Amino acid sequence: MNADSSTKAIASELDLDGLLASHPFGNTDYITEQMHIAFKRRLSKLSHSMDEAGGLLAAIERSSPNCQYRIFGDMVVRCAIQQAFRQMETGAQYGLPTEMCKSIFSETMRQVQDGIYGPLGSALEARLGPGSHDAWIWRADRPDDVFVQAFHQVVVNNYGARPCTPEQREIATLQTATELLGELLPQLAPSVLSHVHLVAAFNPVGYWSSTASSSEFRLSGTVFLNQTVLVDPWIAADHLFHEALHQQLYDFRQAHSLLAPDFDREGAPTVCSLWNMPDSSRGNFWDVHRSLAAFHVYTHLALLAGLAEQRTQELEARYGPNTLTPRRTALSRAHYLHEQLTTAFMPELGPAGMKFVEWFGSVLRCIDPEPPSPGSYVHLFLDRYWREAQNVAYLSKRADPPDVDQTLLTLANEEVQSVRRLLSAVKQDDELVRFNTLAASIYDENSRMFATDRAPLIQFARLRQLNAQTILDVSPDGYTLSEDKLADGIVRDMVEASSQALIPVIRR
Repeated sequence: MNADSSTKAIASELDLDGLLASHPFGNTDYITEQMHIAFKRRLSKLSHSMDEAGGLLAAIERSSPNCQYRIFGDMVVRCAIQQAFRQMETGAQYGLPTEMCKSIFSETMRQVQDGIYGPLGSALEARLGPGSHDAWIWRADRPDDVFVQAFHQVVVNNYGARPCTPEQREIATLQTATELLGELLPQLAPSVLSHVHLVAAFNPVGYWSSTASSSEFRLSGTVFLNQTVLVDPWIAADHLFHEALHQQLYDFRQAHSLLAPDFDREGAPTVCSLWNMPDSSRGNFWDVHRSLAAFHVYTHLALLAGLAEQRTQELEARYGPNTLTPRRTALSRAHYLHEQLTTAFMPELGPAGMKFVEWFGSVLRCIDPEPPSPGSYVHLFLDRYWREAQNVAYLSKRADPPDVDQTLLTLANEEVQSVRRLLSAVKQDDELVRFNTLAASIYDENSRMFATDRAPLIQFARLRQLNAQTILDVSPDGYTLSEDKLADGIVRDMVEASSQALIPVIRR
């Protein structure tokens, strides 16, 4: 029986919540055990040249399972093991200095002997919940020691700033978000969240002015959230679950051949995440690891959103309006990434990675048995197109909104012409007449001005909404426009050109 038929057979009898929490690709006990074995092996190799590593390993071997869970889940201990191991293998300085790694091993060993579990977390109070596996929440005033010094060093090197202390209401939002996830996925959510040992918040400045949340394989065990997501339990739940899924995948990767050995070589293939706006660093082009991680996340987010939609009235009465990533958005991105992983990226996957993609592909088909046809992309470009419009509209709320009227007017004219060409290409004459009438109420083509001179940023967003809805209305399936892809190409070219023109506007 192949993975697809096996998953469907099980899913017909069991809730996907339980299925995903029990399968080896999502079973926290299995993943954690294998990850521990991998870290013990690295400590053992380090012990040949570093007594402190051997001492820590011996202390851990005599400790309880809960102690091992907290020690190997600690971000600073992981960084010390990984970075000391790389220094031993290469003979070159990397990351934390060797003497600091030794101090971390020695201090951790002392804590284990004293019955203190969780080097970073043991000095913190607030947690996501009351459970033994619930993550701690970072405070900037945590007492200083070698763990705090190492934590600040690796975090600042990666993000350019130190995390802050969240306000009590923000902590309460995180705890409510954790409760909400448990309501929706009573088996899967606790399993996934158990891979998070620390949650740290950042002020929305610098790098974090445009980043809602983040996780890094090099900093595994900790998730980082922008304070702006800690205002609503649904938004916080969305980002917390998203980043926790990354942590689960990182733990799996520690002990499995998820990726080919040279996946990160120079010139390795990338694919474009079509829903993301381009930038000068080509950040919307993803390698196999990022694509695999996103595929894993969006498959789960689609399940989460679907369950939330089934209980909308009940849950919104308790938690407020549902602001999760929409189910269709998550499904569209998951299908696209699955297609890329099974084509362009297959040589970049290790044996476990190939099975991982096959398994979650079958899960995705259970959630959505009628996916977009291969090669579809109109819906993904429109996703970017509308989010860019929202970003432009948001600029109008600033105390000093940018003076970009001419840029927006030029784009408005070009985009109206593109939609007209598209409607002609798919022979939608009646729709073209309707579109011309509606567009004229927003944009005056003769004077090359918006129909009202008030709030041009808002008018531009309104016009884009009309353009996007018009395109969707003439799509037979919501994903494509024509068999010859001529009309589809018009959408692609329009959005790509507009995105480039909007970069200096949105990135201000």
